[in-house]
Amino acid sequence: MNFINQISKCEINIVDNINLLKYNELFPIHLLVQGYDMDTYKINTTNNSLKIINNLFSDTSNYYKEAKRITNIKKINMIDYNKQYIEQLNITKKFLESKFKLHKIYTLNKNVKLSSPFNIKISRIKNKTLDGYIETFFSEIEENEFKIVFNEISLPLLISKLLPSIYSHEIIHTQIMNIFGSVNNYFNSEILPIFIEILYQYDNNFLSTYRIQHLHYTSKILSESNELNINTFENMLYYVSIITAYKLFNIYSNGNIFIKNEILNNIQFVFDSEFTVEDLLDKYDLNWAKKRVITK
Repeated sequence: MNFINQISKCEINIVDNINLLKYNELFPIHLLVQGYDMDTYKINTTNNSLKIINNLFSDTSNYYKEAKRITNIKKINMIDYNKQYIEQLNITKKFLESKFKLHKIYTLNKNVKLSSPFNIKISRIKNKTLDGYIETFFSEIEENEFKIVFNEISLPLLISKLLPSIYSHEIIHTQIMNIFGSVNNYFNSEILPIFIEILYQYDNNFLSTYRIQHLHYTSKILSESNELNINTFENMLYYVSIITAYKLFNIYSNGNIFIKNEILNNIQFVFDSEFTVEDLLDKYDLNWAKKRVITK
């Protein structure tokens, strides 16, 4: 739990105003459909935050043990493998349905229809152990009514104890992406998926150090580069979302049962279109954009 406390001490340093519409590689139409505010900020990492992240990353023994456990998988026949894979997906379904009421979304399976997010097709990625990906497109469901359609979720080919948390992350994306205006700031779009993956691990008595490695990479890039492009924006997105997710989870893990239930209820309000992600952050004084101090 110590690294959660440490990450939650990191800060989000705002160095300049930017407008995402100026950067065509970000596919602004996608952002607009999600309701993102196009005016946001260039993010950097403070010296103190960089020191915290570097210190956490320097203790990599747990990460490498974890990676070894993930990649060192016994050979099993295809029938047993598929059975085990489906069992892991069902663990995710049971976990999320015990916490939230998930909404149907538009899926593509021969045709477009409203369906459970757990009915999205699954593909398996070779050479990936810690990442997933969700594929979407826009479709005119009714005349002049365009909706996001979820085509496929890509997950690691390898079976590990992290697989349900990776799948949980992608399922939470469906709940947020399905609602116009659920997130106001582009850089907040990964907060709840990351929070939920940590919550799964916490409930199952382990905590992955993968996000420490991820945070180390993003903070290093942001501290060294002044260029604004798709890679920089991606790193700013994950830097903000990882730190904010851990700040929120630090409140959750140190809270009593009432605080825990309140946070989960507020996440449900986001899924129900009653809150934005920023409304939730406001409740816990975590809305970094409201605390902006531009240092440039």
